Amino acid sequence: MDHRKAAAGIQVGDIILTLGGTEVTNGLKLREWFSALSIGSDKPDYPIDFSFVRKGVAGSGQIKLANPNYNIDRVVKNAVQPSSAADKPGFGVSVRSVTADDVKMLNLSTVQGLLVTDVKKNSLAEKMNIQLNDIIVEVNGAAVNTTDQLKQVLTGAAVTSAKVIRAGNQLILEAPVSF
Repeated sequence: MDHRKAAAGIQVGDIILTLGGTEVTNGLKLREWFSALSIGSDKPDYPIDFSFVRKGVAGSGQIKLANPNYNIDRVVKNAVQPSSAADKPGFGVSVRSVTADDVKMLNLSTVQGLLVTDVKKNSLAEKMNIQLNDIIVEVNGAAVNTTDQLKQVLTGAAVTSAKVIRAGNQLILEAPVSF
């Protein structure tokens, strides 16, 4: 048995009746409940009361969902305030450092780069085809493993290329040329 489920009080064969006060009538309802769940970034976990039936006996308990947004190194809605608005628009991504958990979940070989958590509409990043969940490992040939490194690259020359890992493949994405 998975030790996390046992610690939460959930056992194989339990029938979950309610989660956080919401009745769970089928698997689809359970998926909808989790999809609608919004965990803020101010707590390391999110406690949820639940009720269940185990071997014909009703019970209740509390589970704690780990919060993936807690203590995240965030950046860069519109990356950096440009030093000259005319020639250096923001890159247009939000990112966070890749964690050991990300390495497991995304089947990466090492903890490196920055995980893209948002791409701003009509931004340079969008025009370069940078996508949600890409791992940015280089910008303009410079390694970026922290948001500070990304900020430093973005305050230098205009972005011309980014090396990303997408679905296990390394891609070089080029900035569109405009005249």
